Amino acid sequence: MPTQRVHILRDGRKIGPYTTDELQSRISLAVIDPEEPCVDCDSEEEWTCQEWLEEFTEFEDDEDDEDDEDDEDDEDDVDPDIVPDPPSDVLWQGHPSLFSYFPTLLIFLILTASGIGLLIWRMELWIGAALAAVGLIILSFTLFLRSTRSYLISERRVEYIYGILSKSSQEILIEDIRAINVKKNGILGLFGIGDVEFSSAGSTDVEVSFVSVGRAGTVKQIVRDIQDDLADADYDE
Repeated sequence: MPTQRVHILRDGRKIGPYTTDELQSRISLAVIDPEEPCVDCDSEEEWTCQEWLEEFTEFEDDEDDEDDEDDEDDEDDVDPDIVPDPPSDVLWQGHPSLFSYFPTLLIFLILTASGIGLLIWRMELWIGAALAAVGLIILSFTLFLRSTRSYLISERRVEYIYGILSKSSQEILIEDIRAINVKKNGILGLFGIGDVEFSSAGSTDVEVSFVSVGRAGTVKQIVRDIQDDLADADYDE
């Protein structure tokens, strides 16, 4: 029997397809929401991801039990007609963690709290208002700077996009990645925040770096899972 596969429906696009194991892996990594809608590749019936997994995980387990009684040649076959090229849709995107701006956020909190305190106690109202305003300006500027750096992972590439008006980017194809280094330091590292560095076999330098990203280890695992999926697809072919 063919392996059950499903497409994720997101923003009017189909992402995938994924087997039950691949879908469970991406849900565990928070790449896919279990309540996201999906459509079965064979029946075209719509489900939520969680409902589809509950239905077909049990179905595939029953098939595996039957296959154990058959010859190895009768094991699951994948119909090549339902396995398109890997999509380029974004699976994960992020920015530098807010905690990496801790000194700036601390200044914001001090100024804003001081300003609000002066306003509440009706002491030096204009100073209180000025302090609160400066704190809000600092916070707004920090959030703006953070938004100018974006990290993207798709089925085909990892990409770092940066800039204010004119955007620049650095990218590397998933299939070309040979080394993924995760660097965590100090207190931020204890919270899972670190740098994820990607390099290829043809270069000794880091080609793309996600700096101060949250859940750095998970980001690395997402890319490794995609590489495993691509390797399995090549093997099946």
